[in-house]
Amino acid sequence: MLKIKKYNASVLLIPFVFYLMLFFSPLGSKAHNNYFYLIILLPFILFAKSVKEEFYRIVKSKLFVSVIVFVSYMALTGVFNISSAPLNELVKPLRHWFSFLVFFFICILFFYKHDLEEKMKYVSLWAAFWGGLSFLVFFYDKSFAERLCYLGRVEHPIYGACTYAIPFLFLVFSEKQPAKAYRFSALFILLLCIIFTQSRGPIIALSAAVLAGLIVQRRIAIPVLIGFSGIVLWLLEYKNIISCGKIFCANSSFRIPIWKQVISESINNSSWLLGHGMAANETVFITPDTSFLHAHSGYVGTFFLGGIIGLVLLLNLVFHIIKQSLTVKSVRQDSLTISLVTFALLSIATDTHKLLLGPHPIWFFFWLPVAYLVAENIKSGD
Repeated sequence: MLKIKKYNASVLLIPFVFYLMLFFSPLGSKAHNNYFYLIILLPFILFAKSVKEEFYRIVKSKLFVSVIVFVSYMALTGVFNISSAPLNELVKPLRHWFSFLVFFFICILFFYKHDLEEKMKYVSLWAAFWGGLSFLVFFYDKSFAERLCYLGRVEHPIYGACTYAIPFLFLVFSEKQPAKAYRFSALFILLLCIIFTQSRGPIIALSAAVLAGLIVQRRIAIPVLIGFSGIVLWLLEYKNIISCGKIFCANSSFRIPIWKQVISESINNSSWLLGHGMAANETVFITPDTSFLHAHSGYVGTFFLGGIIGLVLLLNLVFHIIKQSLTVKSVRQDSLTISLVTFALLSIATDTHKLLLGPHPIWFFFWLPVAYLVAENIKSGD
């Protein structure tokens, strides 16, 4: 008979690393989600008692508490739709809340106690391999003018660019690195894959994250050179001397009209305080013939779904992220942490909408960096 007490949550480290690798895989979202539920979540419940001491230590983190308060409120907003949404839609936010908390806690635990950062080099190398394969397959019979869509779990260009940016940052700034030949080859492939999605939001967020990390390393000359090069490229593009393609000259993708419409609708419908609720219809109509599925911003989307209360809780979370990034000495001097949280905060500005979801790429490109910051604070004793 299996004696659970002989084991602990550390046995989930390799399955969890494999779960992270499967974000870059041929699996569809359903199979990937089922892997998490069956291989990670259920066993973790069995081993939960073995991490009781770690739980008490983690829950003392103000940043961890801020995350819990924010996602708990957003999950509870589902009751606002009790008269208009089917029961399964009302229960879904609570299911997402539980599965997310398990993922978030495991990330923190493995980063600070079981050196998950060292294992991330394998995730990064695999991401480069899968990204390169996606690149070759997609452009085999398509023009380079088209936006790259990845194979498998994360095929959407924007979510894909955000997800692939995280292993890129680990390869650039982590001290736990693979051999140089593998590292630079992977960096080149990942950067190529991100650029060819032609998704300006993730590209700008990644650029800012890399600059922030380089500044922390006191490599001031490189950020200045890159910034100056960007200004020169923009001027040449503006004067029609060169063409930098869709990254510079594309339209706004209706972002500003979408945000105006969402904010206006929330205020006019008296939903500005509590929000519409997690189960609300998020379709945004710019004109009778032009509509979008959601707010295309994690911040604006939070205001729509959770109202001022939800937005304030999110901004409180952002405040604690920035504060701990700047005031904790060991974190302030860690280029990987600074680059990850910079990317996380900027990546949700121009896309996404719900920050509380079940297994989803946003776990990888937003919540994993936040978990890394919590873990670094715990290791520093703050």
